[in-house]
Amino acid sequence: MAKLLLDSLEINNFRGLRHLQIEKLGRVNLLVGKNNIGKTTLLEALHLYARKDGSHLIGEILQERYELRIPWMQASPDDITEALKYLFLGWKDVREHSNIIQIGPLHNPDECLTIAMDWATLQFASDGSRHVKSVSLEDLSAVDNIIPRLQFRQGQAWTTNYLLSSNYSPPSSGFLALFNHTLDDIPDLFISANGLDRATVASLWDKIALTDFEKEVISALRILAPGKPLEQAITARYLDAEAPYAYQLIDWISRLFNLT
Repeated sequence: MAKLLLDSLEINNFRGLRHLQIEKLGRVNLLVGKNNIGKTTLLEALHLYARKDGSHLIGEILQERYELRIPWMQASPDDITEALKYLFLGWKDVREHSNIIQIGPLHNPDECLTIAMDWATLQFASDGSRHVKSVSLEDLSAVDNIIPRLQFRQGQAWTTNYLLSSNYSPPSSGFLALFNHTLDDIPDLFISANGLDRATVASLWDKIALTDFEKEVISALRILAPGKPLEQAITARYLDAEAPYAYQLIDWISRLFNLT
């Protein structure tokens, strides 16, 4: 059996999770709990861990929860810094408090993802090069032109720094990415309570159609609805539509995928 991508899990200071430990994970893991207890938060943490540098993913998460009402790439630095507080335990203003999130396996700091908010100044040398200088909480009042900074780190090396300032950012962006080192993402798919949009479903189907994975998906659908004709087991509807697809279309889908 292949080695698990995560055989345990530790989450610190993410949303409402101060310190969560799961000693053992398997190939399939079931989360059960009451509403508003943190199940979605745990899945969001795993999603961020899989993406490594999740700057755009953070924007998607904040928008999904209506904590950021402006598209991430169009939001101003003030919009972003105001919304980022919802990711950190206690919802404290990230412009006034230093915050660190940690997500990863237990007892393996080299595989841990750290997401941090702090402050920096951006200095330009005579040759045009840029230098970022960190500013401590104690020195904030003594330094001019303080810029909030969002950082991602895998293990001990920072992978990406985002300065949240429109003064140094590209047009239509509220941040400037520095020291961007690409890490290998872990393939994952996060399905929110609102489900998947049609474009995502179509893209996913294109990746498996006419491959051996197609048979696996069909087998999985049969597990979800054992003993039922598949036209009764599948509910499909257009985005924002009140009624499902017409029966003839469901029947056509069943025949297309050879589902009986």
